[in-house]
Amino acid sequence: MPSDTNDLFQNRLRMIKKSTLVLLLAFVASLSGCATPQQAYVNQHPELSAEHRKIIAAGRLVDHAPVAGMTREQIRLTMGVDPTQVTSINGEDAWVWVKKRGDSLTLMDESDHGGSPGAGSFSGLPRDSEPETKKPMIIRTTVFFHGNLATRVDVTAQALSL
Repeated sequence: MPSDTNDLFQNRLRMIKKSTLVLLLAFVASLSGCATPQQAYVNQHPELSAEHRKIIAAGRLVDHAPVAGMTREQIRLTMGVDPTQVTSINGEDAWVWVKKRGDSLTLMDESDHGGSPGAGSFSGLPRDSEPETKKPMIIRTTVFFHGNLATRVDVTAQALSL
């Protein structure tokens, strides 16, 4: 009988080891899927400049970002969606994204109250601060191209009248 008990114990131990290995492999596989398309692209292209790596990884363009030299593919990847409009402005190819923004209830940023950045979560807010409604805005991002390469980006915001 001791041999049967020992065999049963060994079989269970093997099953536990296999199950643990399968779970570990599944966990590692799930982690590799966590990278965004932008992060994956940056990791696959070490030749990118530090500025372009930062822009692509951020997944958004800000006004006057140093996009000069980025390809159309890289700009599209950064924005995450196709442009709303493809046009020509003053003889230059331009891609335009238009987005409605700011129509939700939000807390004011601590910098609006003189808090120092990084000093803690809303440390500069008076205790009686109430959420305030942001005004709806239209954000227009325009990227200009010469051939396949971006030359500049302009981002403008316009308040919507209610």
